[in-house]
Amino acid sequence: MNTPIADFVKDYANKNKIRAHMPGHKGAAYLGIEALDITEVSGADALYLADGIINESEGAATYIFGSGLTVYSTEGSSQCIKSMLNIALCQWKREGLKNRPYIIALRNCHSAFLCGAALLDLDVCWIYPKDSATSYFGLFDYEDITCQAEKYINEKGYEPIGLYATSPDYIGNILDVGLLAKLIHSYNKPLIIDNAHGAYLAFINCETKEKNIENKTLRETLVHPLEAGADMCCDSAHKTLPVLTGGAYLHLSKEYYNKIIVSQMGTVKHYIKSCMLPFGSTSPSYLILQSLDLCNRYIADGYRGILNSYIDKIYELKNSLKTKGWNILDSDPLKLVINCIDGIALSKELSGLNIECEYADQDYLVMMLTPESGLESLKKIEEKLGVVSYHKYVSQKDGLSQENNVSQTVSVKHQNEEIISIREALFAPKEIVPVNKSLGRICGAFNLSCPPALLIAAPGERIKENHIAMMKKYNIETIDVILE
Repeated sequence: MNTPIADFVKDYANKNKIRAHMPGHKGAAYLGIEALDITEVSGADALYLADGIINESEGAATYIFGSGLTVYSTEGSSQCIKSMLNIALCQWKREGLKNRPYIIALRNCHSAFLCGAALLDLDVCWIYPKDSATSYFGLFDYEDITCQAEKYINEKGYEPIGLYATSPDYIGNILDVGLLAKLIHSYNKPLIIDNAHGAYLAFINCETKEKNIENKTLRETLVHPLEAGADMCCDSAHKTLPVLTGGAYLHLSKEYYNKIIVSQMGTVKHYIKSCMLPFGSTSPSYLILQSLDLCNRYIADGYRGILNSYIDKIYELKNSLKTKGWNILDSDPLKLVINCIDGIALSKELSGLNIECEYADQDYLVMMLTPESGLESLKKIEEKLGVVSYHKYVSQKDGLSQENNVSQTVSVKHQNEEIISIREALFAPKEIVPVNKSLGRICGAFNLSCPPALLIAAPGERIKENHIAMMKKYNIETIDVILE
């Protein structure tokens, strides 16, 4: 497969031209990669007006993922999330409605969603998860989702701009995207999925799932969102593929691509790029673009086989750890998630043994693995987990956390009270106060999740006692509140 961006930049660097243009390092080697770090010189195309090498590379990515359209982001899924909201909002406004736009969203959202809703002045109607006895990482009940969504739509008297959800989440829970699609498509509105952790899902073989995954529901729902019926989704390529940090994809399904309404002189791709532009830098990183470009070749040249073989090895590790007493959660395949009493302490112990984990809290430890981790890393993980005493981290009852587990007594289904809109909260003056003095104040924080899980309180909501209890559980000591 051709790699037009990488080829162009390499050729440009080899010409040793006088760089009378940005960036200021002029190709001089300080880190060693500067020669390949260019700007939009002649022939390099432009990310938001792509009609040359970037357009060609994105076309290759579109083919690889089987989408209606795939475009690049050099600013991660954060840019893509805001852009998808913008796309859906603009399409909704073309219907001529004069009502306030709103979106129905599952509460397992990234802070980028909140920022996007604020910047676009979107109201959010939240779908809450069912109560979880062991963590604020909640699972969603589809009957609840349907009932809550229908209730919101009936109360409003008009349809939302779409339905938004995150899948997989940070500990590898997978939603049934097909059921979500069926629900929102009954209103002829788009399903938008934050698939930041699941770019690789497009390349898992059915045989691999049948071989390794006992959980029938997980096995059946473990597909890329586009395959399951999502209209738009974003993939953080850098999370699970060999791409530099910040590299991401924004995908449109073939069906939604054909529904997009554009001006008479425009194209769908130009329209999508124009919806991305407000949320991105006008100096996108060509290092990241090259990385995305080269990843096309990597995927085309046998990645599927490499991935599925490595997933087999990960499951061998998971099964071995289970036999040794570790409580390994069912999750998306490239995550190793341990349910334990004190994930933070376990993470620190493993760090001392030269294993740096992705995330840890009182209940969970998360490791993210890819074929680039190598087989030797899997052996070392098993070896080092054999050095630590699992008895310190796993209780005698079902391997679940027992000590200091505030979430056992705090309901996930808060009766949240919205005082001001998310947009008003974004632009309102704020102050920082200790959590134990925040009762009754209006939340001004845009990153107040059980990092990185479900929102404890959304911006604009009044802080209540159950919010404070949950913040204390997750060691959140201060919070931004609206200045009174």
